[in-house]
Amino acid sequence: MNLEKWDCAECISEKMKYSINLILEKSRLKKENYVSYENKRKQKYDKIVLWEDGIHWSEEESILVTATEEYLKWDLEMIETFPIHCALILVDEKEKWNIQRMQYQRQLLMMKSDLIVIKGMSFIRAYNILAESFRWMNQIVETFSEKVMNQRDLQEIIELFYDFLGNPAYIVDSSFKVLAIDRRNNMRELSASWRRMEDHGYLQYDIITKLMKDNELSRMEAEEKAQWVNSEHFYTPFINYTLRRKKRIAGHLFIVNMFRQITPGDIEISDILGRLIEKAMENDRKYQMQRGRLYEYFLSDILSGKISDKAEIKKQMQSLSYTEESYYMVAVLQYQSERMNEIAEERLFQRLEQIKGCKPIHYKEKVAALFPFQHFEDRNRIWNQIEQITENFKLKVGISEDFWGYTQMHHACLQAQVALQYGDEKEKRMICFEHAALYY
Repeated sequence: MNLEKWDCAECISEKMKYSINLILEKSRLKKENYVSYENKRKQKYDKIVLWEDGIHWSEEESILVTATEEYLKWDLEMIETFPIHCALILVDEKEKWNIQRMQYQRQLLMMKSDLIVIKGMSFIRAYNILAESFRWMNQIVETFSEKVMNQRDLQEIIELFYDFLGNPAYIVDSSFKVLAIDRRNNMRELSASWRRMEDHGYLQYDIITKLMKDNELSRMEAEEKAQWVNSEHFYTPFINYTLRRKKRIAGHLFIVNMFRQITPGDIEISDILGRLIEKAMENDRKYQMQRGRLYEYFLSDILSGKISDKAEIKKQMQSLSYTEESYYMVAVLQYQSERMNEIAEERLFQRLEQIKGCKPIHYKEKVAALFPFQHFEDRNRIWNQIEQITENFKLKVGISEDFWGYTQMHHACLQAQVALQYGDEKEKRMICFEHAALYY
């Protein structure tokens, strides 16, 4: 037996519970046919039953009880014994109930349980409509749960959001790298940002920077449940569910208001499904589960030459507080022996980031670092610091020539790799490209 898979099944097999508002919203009831009185406890329910003589109130189940005045004698004894964790649905088939009397009954029930009054239809029809709403929501949860238990890919799971909720969704990890995105429904043509996420695989850093400066990102990540977000930095509102693992930020689930107006019920369902997404990510070790360096993915694309548009490079680099009026150089570092453990690697990144303006990233099983400077004295100081780091961490390093502005970063990265390769052949720990080029 696959123990990890079994644990996942145990986690998501427990009964799902839904609020009164969600049940009513997803039903075929028209708003003019019902009145809902909710208490402040925000109770949720896992099934619906018909009132019958001798009905048993289970403390383990929060149920909706459907009844008419014929079943309920409306005496104080019934009201006193009705359980606090259940809700009562009163169906007024003939629309003859006295409003003042209903007000009295409502006041008694509001102290304890939720109450729904439905009129203009038969008792059985009202029950069937609400039962159908339960079945539809359970179908969503069961479909997602099956995908998670079978350890299906996140890309397959993310497309279910449009199928059930009518809007596209995508998932990013803690560094805002796209893990899965709905690639259907002409989203590329409808949204330039969506097209860019599909092509480059990450949310733009300039957008993330704005969210951080306005404290929107911190507010989003402070919420434990799914929430409606209407930000001036996005063209359309969306639902955000902050994904967590062991109480740490693991990423975000975004459902975007593109084709259908998002409702409070959609937000509640997204909260349920977000927990299943967390389980799917937890069961697949390839997904990054720790807060990463937000700039890592697009900086990697710039160094590798995937992004060559000067305007795009300028836009992203300015978000990193880099300026065109500066010199730059690139260093590529490699471990002398086996890959260092996560703790040592984190120490290396922290040490590199202590050098003013340095941005280290993972790059082709190595570490690439970008260094800005204004004067040649600064360059010599950076060289000395790099040399000290290579000695302390037992690394080999190749360093590019200096270049003005940041349009030559891909070329500089190639230079650093050539220098590293030459230094490896000559068993040199640290070498600059201008020295290697004389002999390579």
